[in-house]
Order: sequence, then structure tokens, then C-alpha cells
Amino acid sequence: MCGIAGILGQAGNHCFIEPALKALRERGPDGTFVFRDGPLSFGSTRLTIVDPHEGVPPFHSNDDRWVVFGAGEIYNALELRVELEQMGCSFRSRCDLEVVAHGMAVWGESVISRLEGMFALAIWDCENEKLLLARDPLGMKPLYWARLGDAFIFASEVRALHAGGLPVRPNLSALAGYFALRYLRSTDSPFEGVHSLPGASLLLVARGKAGEISSFPHAFSRSRPFTGAITAASLCEIASGATLRCLRADVPKGLYLSGGIDSWMLSRFVADAGERLPAYTLDFAGTLGEGTAAEAIAREHGHLHRRLAWQDDWLNRLPGLVERLEWPVGDLLIVAFDALAETARADGVKVVLSGEGPDEWFGGYGFQRALAWAGQIERFGGPRAVAAMAPCVRFGGAVIDRFAGLGQALGQSGRAHVQRWLQAWPTASAEDRLHGLRRLFSEEALSSLLQSGESPPLQTAAHALSPACARLLAAGTPLTQVAFEDQLEQWIPQWAIGRQEKIAMARGLEVRWPFLQGELAATGRVATAQRRLNKRDWREAARSLGWRAHKRPKQAFALPACQMVRSPVFRDLAHAYLSTGAIRRRNWYAPEAVAKLADKALSGDFLAAKQWAALLILEIWIETNSNKIRSFLG
Repeated sequence: MCGIAGILGQAGNHCFIEPALKALRERGPDGTFVFRDGPLSFGSTRLTIVDPHEGVPPFHSNDDRWVVFGAGEIYNALELRVELEQMGCSFRSRCDLEVVAHGMAVWGESVISRLEGMFALAIWDCENEKLLLARDPLGMKPLYWARLGDAFIFASEVRALHAGGLPVRPNLSALAGYFALRYLRSTDSPFEGVHSLPGASLLLVARGKAGEISSFPHAFSRSRPFTGAITAASLCEIASGATLRCLRADVPKGLYLSGGIDSWMLSRFVADAGERLPAYTLDFAGTLGEGTAAEAIAREHGHLHRRLAWQDDWLNRLPGLVERLEWPVGDLLIVAFDALAETARADGVKVVLSGEGPDEWFGGYGFQRALAWAGQIERFGGPRAVAAMAPCVRFGGAVIDRFAGLGQALGQSGRAHVQRWLQAWPTASAEDRLHGLRRLFSEEALSSLLQSGESPPLQTAAHALSPACARLLAAGTPLTQVAFEDQLEQWIPQWAIGRQEKIAMARGLEVRWPFLQGELAATGRVATAQRRLNKRDWREAARSLGWRAHKRPKQAFALPACQMVRSPVFRDLAHAYLSTGAIRRRNWYAPEAVAKLADKALSGDFLAAKQWAALLILEIWIETNSNKIRSFLG
């Protein structure tokens, strides 16, 4: 695991590579390595995980034609190595990335389709002077590229491109999507001229000119369906095997645990592998606390548990973390992820395993169940029957909160949000049906928020579907199945993983997600098509191993946003970035609308608290990058 950067097609390109790699030292504090050949200079910073002594990059094929730098981990490297050795390849290390160099010599580009794991790769063809970039199917490892004069540049983080001389130019028009779901699509770059290579993609560069981006076959693809029976035994076999592969490391490892079923399964599989690891849990006060349940899970499986109680002063980290993430992510939980990473790294841990995945694959989120529920009602009673359910929202209480899957009171604005989604169903577009329940600001709310008479580049809360998802909708694919594919393309890389990867790497910590693997995704796709939601199959698998639901009632992990926005630290930040004076300087928002939103948040309205926090994070992001522009210009 490390950070990579490179430049192709410019004389004196060392002027880029050295400052670019220096900007990536936090991702790889254990060494910096550079390879130069003709028009190319590329390299990496190393975070030592596997084979500390011999696994030094770059990696060459035996004929020296192929040279590889990469970031990430290839989980099935041992299995691929056996195949390659049988075909005559000679290895100099146990490092996972060496299989890519030899694989290119034996299989060509098709080796990329054989890789299981998370990776961003830069592969140089010395014979033909061509550069190949590749990114893992889910886009877990970031990889950006741009043009610098006549040269092609790339790096694991945007800051490295800027450090190498690329001007900082925010693309504010890309931020419109942020108001929909609190993150940006991977194709909506907030920096002019900077592109994110999509997951499951290859980019070939020759003579400094990038060709067309192409995709490669992979285990998450719809073209590779799961053909076996979805049983408790098959799910346990797949998940335990993925966990075993994620445990391959020559450095101290740990776990992130909550108090739920996914953490129980992860903890169990790790224990079954003979590992007893330190386990870290973020604990909130009151009913949202996970600490007691997580501690019981750790104790049951013999892990050493560490509970981190939420501290309001962690919010002081917010400006630095917003800068670290580079693309705005509207979630206060990023400060908790940083505290977890800081604690684990201070204990000497370099790799942690985390249990994300089953909610995405097996319908564990409220919006997934709501889509399925609305679809069933429409099937039997038509679109108007869905709209007829809207008055039920008025009754509120546990029924609607359970329906929305938030695990806590929605608040008045939250219930109104659900009600509007149901009422609009008969005339709503497929995209509005799909994303409407998760949308942070409705079109009406955003219109009220934006300054009247002004034209800021935030005019719509629309969250356009990818071409692949649009084709599925056009073909009449049920919304629950389209939502599944949308999660693969956007939700997981931009939100679920996007909130953690760069923050952990800034601490020199690698996070691995065993359950975010292709074969589990394939089983989840089948379960979704069969409307087997609410994690039904996953629960059966857990019960077969001894998990019992009575150990802990179903509880979504929810952020106590209302508690956070009431803290003095948050209110000080809000005053600095969202005061009337600050708002008037930006001239985007109506000051009275922001003040009203703050009042609702402080009164305990959950949706308003999320909206206020997301506005704060966006303002921090804009101000941070404005300062970078001023610094760049001198």
C-alpha cells in the first residue's frame, strides 16, 4: 500500500515527480522510489505491509519489459503467484504487486481481470513506451490524472498533482450534485482539468496523449452472475475466504467493530482464522452507543477491545479533514474515522479490517426497503396507491422511523421529506424515485436556500444516473436492482469508502473491507432481484454460526447529528464559515434561510442538522481551496 505519481511526455519531468511524491509521503512514510525511462518518470511512496525487506518497488517482469508501481493490495496474489511460477516466472519478493509485472508478461492486460483486491496501478511498457493505468472494480483506491502543458500526469491524490505544478482551479459547477446526496459522482470533478479514473477502468497513454478509457471484466460485473445456491453455508464460505485473504500482512493488524451483525461475522471469521486482534469502536452516549455491544462481540471471540468515547472537541479537526478528503463529503462522522485511525496507528497497527458490505449487498438500508415496499404497492395498486400511503407519515412515531430505517426520530422536516417522496411517486421520474428519499435538499428546499436573484453554480440538486444505470431503467429493470448497481458505481467508492480511505492513509493506516468483494456482491445481486431484502440471507448465515438476534436488537448505526451541531465547537465553526457576514461575502445563500435551518437543527430536527453540517463542510472546502489559489498565485 502506498501512493503513486508520474509524468509522461515532458523534458525535465523531475520537476513534477519529486514534489508530487513528497505530497504523498503520508500515504507512504516508509520510503520513496522513482523509476525513469525516456519520457517517463513515475514512482511511489511506500507503506510497508507485505515483505518489508524484499518487497521494494518498482517491480519488473523477468524480461524487463514491464515495470509496475501500485497502490493497494492484491488479495489473491499468492494464488496468482503459484500459476505464474508454474509457467516459468521467477519472483524476487513476496510482494503482491510483483504478480502484476509477471502477469503482464504472461497474460497481457487480461491479468487485471484476474486481480482481486483494491488497487491503483501504473504499468510501463519499456518496449513500446506506453503507460497503462488501472483502477480496481469498486474504485477503492483513488487515481487522478490531468494535463500539464504537453505532458500527462497522474497521482493517488489531487494534492500531488497540484504540488507538481498543476494550477488549483475549483470547478464549482460540479458541486451541484453535493446537495443531492452529500457526495459527488466520480465523474464530477471539483477541480478543473482533474479527472478521476473510474473503477474497473483502464487508460492507455502513449507519447503523453491519453487514449479512450476502457473497462475490464471483473467479479462485480453483471456479466459474471452468481450461479450457485444462496445458502447459509455458501455465504459463510465466501465471506470467510475473503476475510482470510484480507488477513495476509506482515505487520500488526486490527479490527473496526460496531455492535451489529456485520461486525459479529467479521470478528468470528478473524477468530476462526486463529487471529486475536485489537478491536476499536467509536461509542456515542445514550441509545446510539455501540461500545457495550461491540465489547461483548470482541470478548466472545477473544479480541482485545478499545472503546473510544465521542469527544466534541474532535470537531476541531474538521477543516483539516475536509482538506485531506479533497472532494467534499458532507458527513461529520469523518472526524470519528480520523480518531479511530489515530488510535489504531498509535498502537502500532498498520492494517485494520472493517465490516462494510452486507448492508449494500443484502438490502440492509432503509431506502432499499422503502423502494421495494413502494414497488410492491405499485405492482398491486398502481402509482396512486403509493401516493395514498403519504398520509400515514403524519402519524410519525416508531412506525415511520422504522420505515425510513434511520434508527432515530426523523424530525418534522424528515417526515415531510418522506411524505413528499410518496406523494410525488405517480409523476416522479425514475431518478427522483430512486434518489428522492436519500436526497439531502429537495429542489424546493434548495431554491429557498439559494440567494434570490443570484446565479451561483449550484442551481440544481439533481443527481444524474450513470449511463449504465440509465440503460437499466430504460429496459424496465426494477428500481431496487438499479439502486444496487448505482451503489456499486457511486455510493460505495464516493461515500462508504470515500469517507475513510484518505483519512486512514493520512495516518499511515490501511483499511481493508473483506465483505466488499466480488463474489459476495454477485450473491447480493441475485438476492436483490428476488426481493430478499433486510439482510435475510446474511442473517441466516450468521445464525448458522451461532449469532442470535436476541443478543442485540436491530439498530442502524446513526450519527447523533443533533447532539453534534449543538456543541460549542461546531457552533464556533458555523459562526466562522456560515455567519451572516461570511454568507454575504459568498453571496450564494439567503442569510435568513441559513439562520432558519440552524434554528431547526438546534431544536433537534435530524434532517436540518445533517443539512447544516453539510453546508458547513462545503463552505470549509471552498474556503480551503480559495486559500490554495491565493497561495499558488503567490
